[in-house]
Amino acid sequence: MKIAVTGASGFVGRHFVSMYGDKYEIAALTRDASRINVRPSFDVWETDYSVDSLTEILGDCDAVVHLAYALATKANEEAGDAAYAPSERMTENLLAAARSCGITNVVFTSSRLVYPAYKETPFTEHDETAPINCYGRSKVRMEDLCCRYNAEYGMHIKCLRLGQVVGDDMHAKTLFSVFFNNAKQGLPLRLIGSNVRDYIYIKDVCRGIDCALSSPECGGIFNISMGTGTDNKAMADGIIRALASSSTVEIDAASQGGKADRIVLDCSKAREALGFECAFDTIEKITGDIIDGYE
Repeated sequence: MKIAVTGASGFVGRHFVSMYGDKYEIAALTRDASRINVRPSFDVWETDYSVDSLTEILGDCDAVVHLAYALATKANEEAGDAAYAPSERMTENLLAAARSCGITNVVFTSSRLVYPAYKETPFTEHDETAPINCYGRSKVRMEDLCCRYNAEYGMHIKCLRLGQVVGDDMHAKTLFSVFFNNAKQGLPLRLIGSNVRDYIYIKDVCRGIDCALSSPECGGIFNISMGTGTDNKAMADGIIRALASSSTVEIDAASQGGKADRIVLDCSKAREALGFECAFDTIEKITGDIIDGYE
């Protein structure tokens, strides 16, 4: 199967092409080919993401994985919806080109951030979306577009609502990365707040995309994550145990008051329809796999 992958130079993209480059024939799409570090056997296509350019590239592809999107950074959120408008236009053009080329098997990565910040029980795909930031609202708009293409044009677009992604080579300031790096050095792990998040390891993200590609007749919205809630202390404790670290956990008492966020995903639909479950379903397993990769 030949698949076109947007965002192949990004965090998820580079892991996906590394893990599945031997299974799929990959055409990596980018605005700047110099940013993609892939094996020579991969096709790298420069595109301006116009419909004409994309249609030319997708002509001999069987499926599309759409990973390229503006990040939910502080600067983008301050800029508002305008920061995500180019990503929305790109998505619209990509779907139009895929339809023109007769490609119905499309995977679009969405986010847990389409949901509100708190629910006592896990969110299901049927729950009402109520994003708290511009990034989440943008993803909702693109999910709606994908669902319209499915309904009107008989496509099978899978929108994967990912939990909070973690990995060893993510941005150094993510909570997991800070805790992991501090624990390796025996430094204290300082807890600020008591939010509960649903995490997913980058390898499981890639497996989820593969499961979606391997279900060409499925379409719709799917939660993809561990399906369990982990608060900051549980994450810190799990990392310390996996590393057998001498680090201690320090709690910032002043940050513990008030209502904490809680976003946990019900992933039963993905398990039943796509055959997906996380192989790394605890912080200890994630940390242990990262350690094994160093050895």
